[in-house]
Amino acid sequence: MLLKDENKRDEMVDTMSHIHQYVPAVTSTEEITTSTGETVQEENTVLHPILVGGDQLTVARARAAIKAKVNSQTALKQLSGIIPVIEDWHTKANFLGVRLEQYFFLNLYYNMYVIIAYF
Repeated sequence: MLLKDENKRDEMVDTMSHIHQYVPAVTSTEEITTSTGETVQEENTVLHPILVGGDQLTVARARAAIKAKVNSQTALKQLSGIIPVIEDWHTKANFLGVRLEQYFFLNLYYNMYVIIAYF
């Protein structure tokens, strides 16, 4: 558990950096010969991005934290392995609650009407 405040940009960057350590990455080393004849080793890192979800405000703050690191030198430091996505399960749960309430209220109303009409 990270005790960080997502309202503060520095702490949100720390949080995103912590999450970024779980991004799967494959690093390969390649030898390149320059025009002067020198052999230079170059590391290539391929990231397999992960989705990080939250409400709209959290996603906006996550994107701002990623943009704050966009000028870093490597993909690992740029936090480019994180894709923030909006998870509106709160909205879906509220919608489901309203629909269930309507359904049960109408059923209750209908059943009460039938019972009253029967007597």
